[in-house]
Amino acid sequence: MTNKSPKLFLRQNCIIDCTKHWKPGTFLEIGAGTGLMTQMFLSRGFSGYCYDLSPESRAILKNRLNEFTAQVKILTNLTIATNKNFNYLFAFEVLEHIEDDLNALQYWSQFIQSNGKIIVSVPAHNNKFSKVDELVGHVRRYERDDLFNLLSKAGYQNIKIINYGYPLTEFSRYISTRLLKNDNSAQLIPIAERNLRSSYSRPTVISNYLSKIPENIFAPFKYIQRLFYKFYFGDGLVAVAEKI
Repeated sequence: MTNKSPKLFLRQNCIIDCTKHWKPGTFLEIGAGTGLMTQMFLSRGFSGYCYDLSPESRAILKNRLNEFTAQVKILTNLTIATNKNFNYLFAFEVLEHIEDDLNALQYWSQFIQSNGKIIVSVPAHNNKFSKVDELVGHVRRYERDDLFNLLSKAGYQNIKIINYGYPLTEFSRYISTRLLKNDNSAQLIPIAERNLRSSYSRPTVISNYLSKIPENIFAPFKYIQRLFYKFYFGDGLVAVAEKI
């Protein structure tokens, strides 16, 4: 990928805000993608395992995390983590790709200890589901109550949910939708393949557009979005909870 998208930039900063008081501990990350979030936690003294289905993503992870080999293990199979007792579970932009999200979440949760913390991010607002979602293999978006109920059913408590991204993601989503309005490539690629590619591949038109925008232009919006965390305007949700 080229530059971060506005949504990725703001999601990363929201996650920093949500976890700034967390003590370093052990983690299991599901769907680690290109390792941007993994790297962020490792640089703060965390250690653990990260897993991704895609061989391409695992190769990117290996390269990005090369300096942290003493702190992190990249998994090819989750069974390797059996009998571990992690402090934290991370799943960023993963649940929306899975038909049975509750079953998946319950399975992952067996790897973390009681009172361990989870942090997840998902796209927000069912009525925003569009071609952009189809292109990256989403099967749903989430309402805040949907995500709360999902975490509660999976055995979590003290659930806190933030709606991030507003107002920048409203504008960037409008631009993306316009740029991709005639892109029918999703129809030619099985959804499983779209899921595998979603973390490291963008439509060419989006990559070209982002390559022309300096990332630091988004910086003021990481502060502005904080004013709207309690509202329900932004394009994504970040949830933090504690395992019962």
